[in-house]
Amino acid sequence: MNTVAQAKAPQEVSFETYADMNQSVSKLINQGRIRLDDKSVAIFENYGKPEAATYIVGSTAINRSEAVRELGTNINNADWLRYIAARLVLSLGAGNHKVDLSLIATSDSIALLTGDQWSNEPAEQTLTKLQDHISAIYFATEYTTDQPKKCSVELSSLKIISELDAVTAIIPSEIRKAILVQCGHGDTQMTLVQNGDNGGIYKRQNGLIAPFNTIGQILKDDHGISKNDLMRGWNTNLVEIDSIGTNQMLNIEELKHARIKTHYERTLGCAGTRSR
Repeated sequence: MNTVAQAKAPQEVSFETYADMNQSVSKLINQGRIRLDDKSVAIFENYGKPEAATYIVGSTAINRSEAVRELGTNINNADWLRYIAARLVLSLGAGNHKVDLSLIATSDSIALLTGDQWSNEPAEQTLTKLQDHISAIYFATEYTTDQPKKCSVELSSLKIISELDAVTAIIPSEIRKAILVQCGHGDTQMTLVQNGDNGGIYKRQNGLIAPFNTIGQILKDDHGISKNDLMRGWNTNLVEIDSIGTNQMLNIEELKHARIKTHYERTLGCAGTRSR
């Protein structure tokens, strides 16, 4: 029989979420005992109901072949909401919490979340969907078979801020003019900041996903390596060649460097130039 402790009054807290938490999500289809690293969470949705499902969020999900990594910011994407929930429980833990929350979103997602490109206030749909999703989060942080803990989050307020505006705001005031380049997995955003203001003008190009996909296609054509295998070996530069059954490892460091260099030279318009 599952029991839940009597709820206490929400406590207002000040916190920062895990900024370097991996954004990969994997649905646990074959139930088993999986060890979670310190930057991963198991989320138990519809806990105690027939439609219950378990999701792993974070770097542990990368090691599962069905893992996906969500790109951009979309309130209608369930995996993006799971990622927010995972960051909250890693920061807040079990219990009842009342928070002022700011979400940093891609510049092109602001209108989707607020209804107005120039607003920081969430649209009613955004606020309702997010609050419903985080009002009762059942989770585990050690093993996927652990008894779930419960984290309940109540939003005192919610602000939506673009990535470029968030970074612009922390540029020291003595810097009068700067070119801001933000390189991410999904996109690369660029803007000119003058006297602490970017004017809401920016340029957006493909991010690291572009050379990743190019490298993935090359490895698939030459060695039969899947993109999931590439993702697992991306940080170490060693990818397993499992198509021939010898457990050989392929070093992709040189290929990675060349493709990433070419991509960002084109994206930033600096091909043929030299840095001092």
